Amino acid sequence: MEQIAVVIILFCQFGYYTFPAELIASEFSNVSKAIYTSDWYEYSATFQKLLLVMMKKAHSNEGFSAGGIIPVNIDTFGSVSSCVQCCPCFISNTLYGLRNYKL
Repeated sequence: MEQIAVVIILFCQFGYYTFPAELIASEFSNVSKAIYTSDWYEYSATFQKLLLVMMKKAHSNEGFSAGGIIPVNIDTFGSVSSCVQCCPCFISNTLYGLRNYKL
């Protein structure tokens, strides 16, 4: 029973960090769009270059990662949640199958 509680708590923690990370990533995209739709062409060439660098950096979809291994986003949360839901079914089916296996 403790293992189930630990899995539920870890799953909730992952969701707690995933959704704000996704919001921040979408805000980066909004910054890039805001720079592009501004009147950037009215500024000096030096400032235009700075805006271009900012837009490129905001447009690069790096996002956040967990330990530099897995990206922390909604897609990862969905795949983890489907795995968490499938694993108990897989284990119970495997154990049920082993109990009914006859030599």
